[in-house]
Amino acid sequence: MIQAFQIASFFSGPLPKPVRDPEYKRWIKSLPCLACGRNWLVDPCHVGPHGTGQKAGDNTCLPLCRDCHPEFDKGQRAFAAERDWDLVQLIVFHNHLWWLKTGRIVGEKKEKRAA
Repeated sequence: MIQAFQIASFFSGPLPKPVRDPEYKRWIKSLPCLACGRNWLVDPCHVGPHGTGQKAGDNTCLPLCRDCHPEFDKGQRAFAAERDWDLVQLIVFHNHLWWLKTGRIVGEKKEKRAA
């Protein structure tokens, strides 16, 4: 009998925890909405899995206003395709801007300087 639903795991343990960076999310909130350009009521929108018990890391956040965010969550690929967006490139771009602004990678802890 063929076991069609058995898939070999590439991981030898639990998946790594998603990146968390409240400072990065605050910065994303300060940017205008990517879809409509509105610069008020902007929230960090996580790109990636949104299922039960799944949450994408903060390093995948993009700025979307509270009107555009629910539309994005209904169908990320369709929303991006309508606007001819490359979501991966947008994420890389915002992560790079953060690195230019702070000198650190999203989720990286600040170094404590000795006094």
